[in-house]
Amino acid sequence: MPTDIGLTMSVFMFVKSFIKNVEIMEQKQEKAKQFFYQEGKTTLNGLVNYADAQIPGVLEQVAKAGLAVTGPMEFIYFGATGDVNNEFTLQIALPVAEQKSISVPYQIKQVPEFKCLSVVHKGDIAEIGGVYDKLFAEIQAQKIVPNGEIREVYHLYKDHDSAENVTEIQIGIV
Repeated sequence: MPTDIGLTMSVFMFVKSFIKNVEIMEQKQEKAKQFFYQEGKTTLNGLVNYADAQIPGVLEQVAKAGLAVTGPMEFIYFGATGDVNNEFTLQIALPVAEQKSISVPYQIKQVPEFKCLSVVHKGDIAEIGGVYDKLFAEIQAQKIVPNGEIREVYHLYKDHDSAENVTEIQIGIV
């Protein structure tokens, strides 16, 4: 497993040179935080419909509970692969300031620091699959070990196909 910063920077520069609408990739450590979330199973093929059905409830319930949201919405993926029909766990999450008792199917949890490779995609969400393909190809080539958790942080979301969207992809690493 490479830990050399020079090798990591070569991965960053490779990704930057091959992916349009992407800022340079960086290794970072996300701080521990608390999430209000809804968890379920979906596939990449069913992701848009699943998210469209669940997001309104997440937003409604976080407001109803009176929770202070401290950051943008995040999708947290566990067990997702490049296979569009593979079922995986998705948490649709909002970082919140406090812990409260919440009704099922919603939950609140504290998550530890998260070591990840991060890249920012600007534009149409439908183009994000190509970013992942190139990113994981280079991660594999450089023998970087992912930890199985992927986060998408929606810093700015206008509409699914908006050129103004700003989505940070965070790939957890060992």
